Amino acid sequence: MRNLLATLLILTTAILSAAAGDSGSAANPASPADDISAGNDRLPATRLPQPLRHPGTAEKIGYREGDTLVVIPANIRMIPNYCFAGCEGLRRVRFEPGSRLAQIGDFAFAECADLIECDLPEGVRRIGDGVFRGCSNLKSISLPHAIWEIPREAFAYCRSLESVDFPAGLRFIRPLAFLHCNSLSIDSIPEYVKGIGNNAFGSCHSLRSMILPAACDELESYAFADCTALESIILPSKTEMLGELLLSGCRRLRSITIPAFVPPVMECNSTLFEPDDKDAWRDCKVYVPAGRLEIYRRSPAWSRFRHIIEQKN
Repeated sequence: MRNLLATLLILTTAILSAAAGDSGSAANPASPADDISAGNDRLPATRLPQPLRHPGTAEKIGYREGDTLVVIPANIRMIPNYCFAGCEGLRRVRFEPGSRLAQIGDFAFAECADLIECDLPEGVRRIGDGVFRGCSNLKSISLPHAIWEIPREAFAYCRSLESVDFPAGLRFIRPLAFLHCNSLSIDSIPEYVKGIGNNAFGSCHSLRSMILPAACDELESYAFADCTALESIILPSKTEMLGELLLSGCRRLRSITIPAFVPPVMECNSTLFEPDDKDAWRDCKVYVPAGRLEIYRRSPAWSRFRHIIEQKN
């Protein structure tokens, strides 16, 4: 009897420990190292800690509470995570000539709602997740040439952001990177970009047209969902699979051009629009390569469209 009770106690302890471990992992935000294909559902934004920053961190770099301008000394090589996050009234960030800055940490300037200027030095090679998230008055940004990826949530909720000067060597735009950038009005993505993450441009209500590069072979779920002003899009020629509900909620979309000779399939046998969005399937025209009309009409991913039009050579 004692042996039986001991066995039951060990089993109960193991089950409770496993449950606690699962609960703890679910509460943590996604790791910055997560792959771009982080799931088919809409990804949640990271829950930020309170307070946003550790007192004294920004002060070590020359900031004083209430400053509207901070000048980063030339000898600073890295700005730590959350360093200036939530600094009320901070409007301009400048860098001394000859700046040696190479890295900016996660959420370093997050929720600086008054920030309107931050001209990054050309030596910066990495910017962290959520680096400018919630900078709702930032209107433009120029990214240094060495930046090869725009990380998760980097500019999410920058509702006034109108333009981005992308580096020529950009390869990846990670999930949620420009989520709810309501004023963003770009019309193309740099030619060497290979992947665009889940909800990367979700709810960008000022996008009207979009040309995606031929090299882009990772278009994840909801990447352009709820872009309510989007009227036309040219999809990549090399992609073989498109993310779930890639264009759901794009209610003004009237033209999709697909240069791909073989019809791309949909992830998880999904669709571009919501299945019950009858207006989208009826009103949006799909333009396909010459000689490929019938194969697109027979493809499960494309057969719902009423208008599939063969392009002339």
